[in-house]
Amino acid sequence: PDIITHWFRKPTADETSIPLNSERILEIIAGEFPNTKFGHRDKILLGRTLKSLGVDRKEGHDGMLYYIIPKNAA
Repeated sequence: PDIITHWFRKPTADETSIPLNSERILEIIAGEFPNTKFGHRDKILLGRTLKSLGVDRKEGHDGMLYYIIPKNAA
């Protein structure tokens, strides 16, 4: 959970977040760690972690979408 909470946060009540699927979330993290490769197991673990953190989610055409905000977003 620490790496997730380091790079992302849940939106506040007055914010709108862009839904991101697990693949996109891992791409954002990989951008900071270019030599790191993420696989299917990492996507599953990411989804479980986001669920345990109480992140809002919804099934979309690209899989499960998570409503979080990258901390580097303005």
